[in-house]
Order: sequence, then structure tokens, then C-alpha cells
Amino acid sequence: EIRLSLVGSEMCIRDRSTLTPLLVHENVRGFDMALLRELLGDLYEIEELRVSPSDMGFYFIRRPRVYIVMCLRGRRRFATNLQDLYQQVCEHMKPEEDVGAIPDLLRDSAGHVTLTKSQAEQLEEYIALYTSAHGQDPSQDPCCVFDLSQKADWAGIARRPQLPTLRKGSARLWSPFHGRFLTRRERAAAMGFPVYSDLAEASGVPMDTAWSAM
Repeated sequence: EIRLSLVGSEMCIRDRSTLTPLLVHENVRGFDMALLRELLGDLYEIEELRVSPSDMGFYFIRRPRVYIVMCLRGRRRFATNLQDLYQQVCEHMKPEEDVGAIPDLLRDSAGHVTLTKSQAEQLEEYIALYTSAHGQDPSQDPCCVFDLSQKADWAGIARRPQLPTLRKGSARLWSPFHGRFLTRRERAAAMGFPVYSDLAEASGVPMDTAWSAM
């Protein structure tokens, strides 16, 4: 918390010296805006915009974010309420039906998978955590996915029915129900890329043809 405050203070000092007309700050939900208002509120009009993939009917991943938009007083101004405008955009673009679920996402075929010793140990820890939390074998849950690139005691169990947070290098997403890792195409679909025809249709965009032969 102290480190974040120092970083935030340094950023605010820089912005006070540069007087950039328009600033956009991206952070996680729960970010305390008090520091920005205290250090920049006299110079900038400050609005926050809270967004999430679920606002567009997309529930594969958890990625709620808050965008803090700041307009330099006397140079820029807000023409409308950002959150209201965002809601209007969501209502206009959101598909009539939610975009799938994890069981619909895992549709590719994959050959025999051999886990490394480290991955097998991580899987055992995840299974123990899952069984303790839900009282059932995760291999019976088609929505269960573990990230074997992350330590179980650090990453924990993703809230069903969502995937673990996708990070750089998160190529080791394991489905106990299917007994395999998610394929590249399935991970791309989870992030919203229109790699399947039905996902493209639901999103109102053309299918990414680079994946059509895979």
C-alpha cells in the first residue's frame, strides 16, 4: 500500500508539472481515488468509469477495471457522464444472449497429455483446494479450470463459472473434466477473439479466418 501511494504520488507530481490536457488512468476496482483527488483535483475534473466483460454478456473471464479520466480545467471538459454513456454503448452492443459458458468454450480436440512432475504436484494441490471448497471431485465439474503455471496456494480457485485470470505466460490452463490443457484457440476465445463462427455471430463481427483451419 505504501509502495502504491509513492508511485501514485510520483505520477501526480509529474502530471502537475506537465499539465497534460487529458489523462486516463487504468486500475483495478477498489482503487482509492482519494489520492488523485487530493493531489490533482484543483487542476483536473475527475470522473471514473467502471467496466467489466460481463457488462457485454461475456463471462469467461474476470477482468473488472476502473478507468479514471481527468480533464484539465479550462482546457477540456466532459460533455456527458461517462458511466451513463458506457451503459448506453453496452445496451446497444450487448448480444441478445450471453456469450457462452466454459463447457461451450472447450470444444477442440487434443491428444494425450503428459504432465511434468511440477505440474502434477500443482494439480494435486489444486484438487485438494477445490475438494475442500466445493465438496466434490473437480473432474466432475465441466466449468472447473486450474492454471498450472501458478502455485495453487497463491492463485487459489477461480470463482465458478469463470476462468482463472489470464496472465502473460498463462498457457497451462487445465480442465480436470477433459483431462487436458486448453488449446490456443480456446484461450483466444476466452479473451473475446472471434475464433469460432458462433462467437463471431454473437459478437456481430466476422470470424477470424486465421483459425478456421485449426
